[in-house]
Amino acid sequence: MLASVALDYRGDRLRVSSDFGYQKQRINGGRSVIYATGTGIPDAPSARHNWAQDWAWSQLEDTYGMLRAEYDLNDNWTAYAAVGAKHTRENGVYTSLYVSDAQGTAKGGMLYAPHDEDNKSAMAGLNGHFTTGAVSHKVNFGLAGIWAEQRSAFQQLATASRFNSSLYDDVEVPMPTSATGTITSGGNIKDPAMTGRNRNRSVALSDTLGFIDERVLLTVGLRRQEVVTNTWSSSTGAANPSYNQAITTPVYGLVIKPWEHVSFYATGSKAWPRARQHLAPRPTSAPRTRPPAASRSKPA
Repeated sequence: MLASVALDYRGDRLRVSSDFGYQKQRINGGRSVIYATGTGIPDAPSARHNWAQDWAWSQLEDTYGMLRAEYDLNDNWTAYAAVGAKHTRENGVYTSLYVSDAQGTAKGGMLYAPHDEDNKSAMAGLNGHFTTGAVSHKVNFGLAGIWAEQRSAFQQLATASRFNSSLYDDVEVPMPTSATGTITSGGNIKDPAMTGRNRNRSVALSDTLGFIDERVLLTVGLRRQEVVTNTWSSSTGAANPSYNQAITTPVYGLVIKPWEHVSFYATGSKAWPRARQHLAPRPTSAPRTRPPAASRSKPA
């Protein structure tokens, strides 16, 4: 199911655009992960064969909205702002095979893992152009922020209670319950607790200087970024070590246009990828937060 609407407005100075949508997807009997737990690696089964149980299902639901506006303050300067939000609900009962040999002998597992995510973002800024003597300037100043929260819980069939199955000749069994096997859990599946909260904020300023009738363009800029990450165990709710750091990174570029249709360019930047996280339900290990790693780019 998919529904969306887009509304735009164009005036003499004001421009507004908006997008809103909802989508829902359900998969029944979807094939999940296969874990090779033994020393032999089995041959891939036929693509027509579905080793999943009939009671396995997965459902994804997204609701989102975005709004952006620009306003011309005068002929040289434009202010802009944008906001967005998205709610994601993932729910399902999953079944995976734990294959122990090359003949496809396996044990089947069961996992029920509701997961919610809420994301919000906002940005605002000012861009314009002016000249100082023979040098032209195209300036942009911007602020941006992203806020995200994740909530997770799980119930799963204990290892000792996994049912006999096969990668090539699977056996249909009733959905496991506490009456037929041991079910372990983490968190409240009816109201999943917070497992992750992230905040990324940045402020940036750049200027593109034009020389010799803009045949030579030099771009210089700086960006200040802040990353704050907190995670909690989906099993116990215990807090893991948080991450809170900030860094200032540069960007620069040079374009030389000796002829009308020919340009030579060089750019350089230093990026700071956001902290990588493992927030999916992990019954045997808590979510982990790894610090970001800086990277440089110098294409030419």
